[in-house]
Amino acid sequence: MYDADPDELSRQLGALPVEARVAFATACAERLTACSRHSPGSETYELARSARELARRFVAGAAVAREELETLTSRLESSPDIDDDDIAASAFVLECLRTGAVQPAVWAAGRAYDARERAAEKRMVFKVYTPEIEAALLRDPDLQTELAHQQADLDALRRDPRSASRVAGGRLSSTIE
Repeated sequence: MYDADPDELSRQLGALPVEARVAFATACAERLTACSRHSPGSETYELARSARELARRFVAGAAVAREELETLTSRLESSPDIDDDDIAASAFVLECLRTGAVQPAVWAAGRAYDARERAAEKRMVFKVYTPEIEAALLRDPDLQTELAHQQADLDALRRDPRSASRVAGGRLSSTIE
């Protein structure tokens, strides 16, 4: 069973090059599109999609114009939907790309985890959050699948940082069922 450990995730991501961190964050954000409340074509959805696409171009080795990055970041962060998991995760992708920092990638992974945990909470019936409930939530199949994706992405990036384009494109983690 997988567990969420932000400190360990931060340590592992810190050992990777910036492109790998951005790829990891992008993969987390991309998986969140499956549970987005925004439909393709909507302005918010397209902003988040553009953020992930810009990150994929960076990971693939393309130069990213600072002005394009700053404009997209500003537009996404000022979206009224910035608190939605999929939108926030895409904003964290841009922050990771912009700064090269580890923490935004950890936050993107956290948003993917949180979305799955909230969905599991809705399926469970409980009145008080206890250690037993917390353990049951962690065993949720969707939550475990997300954590498995995250671990597979990290493993691939640690083995070969050049796999970043595959990870960012979702081609690697999407093979986990």
